[in-house]
Amino acid sequence: MIYTDEELYMHHKTTIHPEESQFFLHTHTQNEIFCLLRGTGYYTVEGYDYPLSPGCIMIMREGETHTPHISPDGPYERIALHFTTGFVAPVYREFLLSSFFDRPLGHRNYIAPSPRLEKIQNMLLHMVHEPLPEQERRIRIRLYIPTLLYEIANAIQDGGGYSAPTVEGKSLVSRIIDYINEAPQCIENMDMLAEHFGYSYSYINQTFRHSMGISIWDYVILKRLNMARRLIRGGTPAVTAAEEAGFADYSSFYRQFKKRFGTTPSDEKKAGSP
Repeated sequence: MIYTDEELYMHHKTTIHPEESQFFLHTHTQNEIFCLLRGTGYYTVEGYDYPLSPGCIMIMREGETHTPHISPDGPYERIALHFTTGFVAPVYREFLLSSFFDRPLGHRNYIAPSPRLEKIQNMLLHMVHEPLPEQERRIRIRLYIPTLLYEIANAIQDGGGYSAPTVEGKSLVSRIIDYINEAPQCIENMDMLAEHFGYSYSYINQTFRHSMGISIWDYVILKRLNMARRLIRGGTPAVTAAEEAGFADYSSFYRQFKKRFGTTPSDEKKAGSP
């Protein structure tokens, strides 16, 4: 089942024979609620790994890099709901979206299975499987989302949200990502990272690629593109946004932007920021 409109995207999918090659590191322009129904494995968000088990929920905000790693031993069934920040009325955003935005990248993305999450899971199933005409389905989904976000916010406030490891428990990959996230536009070359972390570039890049599925430089470019897209949606001219995000050549930025997002900077400007 798939539902989509200008502010929402929702699907219920089952992959009978999941393989690692089917899933890759990505980001969204929307926020995501992910509910695992069947399958095991782990979910990587901004370099931090969270265990997956049926009934758990993952939340990712717009621009947060993530990828699932699913065991091939059984079917992989999940429901995912994507929604724009602008979908939530401004008066309610502070609380309803607190679990998405009031945290560092890659932290408190995971909520463990619990009776409260069973309620959330049932809401998601009702949203996608009630036999309704298309217009009524649209109304039902849009009415359910504020209650869904309310339940998630309360679940995390009650201590249900698992955080990322402490500084002492961070992996090399997660430390590299934290460093890049501080200012991706300032990463001039890979020698800069190698010197900072005290390893050869080949070693840190190999370690990073093994964990994230892409090179360190590709990750830096992805973060720069996300930064530019946020600036453009906020009203910054595309040329200025490209420069502020660390791109010296606009034509190169334009090509990479279109390849990554499937839209042009001018399209993003029209979409605007709610």
